[in-house]
Amino acid sequence: WGSSLAVKVPVLLAGGLMIGFGARQAGGCTSGHSIVGVALGAKSSLLATMMFMVGGFGATHLVVQLLGNGGLL
Repeated sequence: WGSSLAVKVPVLLAGGLMIGFGARQAGGCTSGHSIVGVALGAKSSLLATMMFMVGGFGATHLVVQLLGNGGLL
């Protein structure tokens, strides 16, 4: 990815936009659903948290497969 500021800024902006879009679609952020919603027993928050985890595990697996683990795993 390089360390150039011209590369980092667009990547970080795109990531921020995706996080905002996902939070809007899910009706809240991951922390809100996972901590407050699950503690209150909201089934929708439990489902959302499970999907966040599945997405995170899948994205991590994909990145490791595409970029290698760099000796970390």
